[in-house]
Amino acid sequence: MSDEDGRRRYFRLDDQVILEWKSVSPEELVAGIERLSQEKEYGQGGELYRIEQKLQTSISQLKNRSPEIAVCLDLMNERIDLFMHKIQAYQNLYGDDKRQKEPEKVSLSATGVAFEALKPPATSQLEVNFFLLPRYVYIRTFGTIVSCELRGELYHVAVNFDVILDEDQETLIQHLLHKQTKIIQAQKAELERMTDSSDDRRDGQKK
Repeated sequence: MSDEDGRRRYFRLDDQVILEWKSVSPEELVAGIERLSQEKEYGQGGELYRIEQKLQTSISQLKNRSPEIAVCLDLMNERIDLFMHKIQAYQNLYGDDKRQKEPEKVSLSATGVAFEALKPPATSQLEVNFFLLPRYVYIRTFGTIVSCELRGELYHVAVNFDVILDEDQETLIQHLLHKQTKIIQAQKAELERMTDSSDDRRDGQKK
């Protein structure tokens, strides 16, 4: 792994996600990993993922010849993708339970997540599922608790991902890079605003 790949995998940001987690027994862990393997074969990491990769390659090639058509196809694909993710999110989150689950603050990287809990988990192995916002991209992982500390009235739980699909990890990396870019842009815009405001005040004082 190159240094650049390592930085992409391990850099961490605060984020808002819809989070679900549960303690798992060794037997549940084995069964969960088997389900994840099936998803890799038939779901996100299988045929649908391969089709998406081919589509993105075709759109990239089309951008040189017909950029307007490529943009339209990209937007249509994004709209379909968003719709599918929202359906999946609703099914996985709610089922028969119609109560809205609120986003919560986590510290997130491509290799782990830290969150607050009312009670310490019952086991060191967890199944951690979450939805990246605003597109409701569903990520399923299994991990090991590396720390669990009582901070005030809540427990701060940090988990390293032991099992995560490669494409889900890449999705996490791209999500975090996009979020980091937006943060930098916002900070730059705020700095420019403050600089312009300061220049205006100095100009006013000179007059």
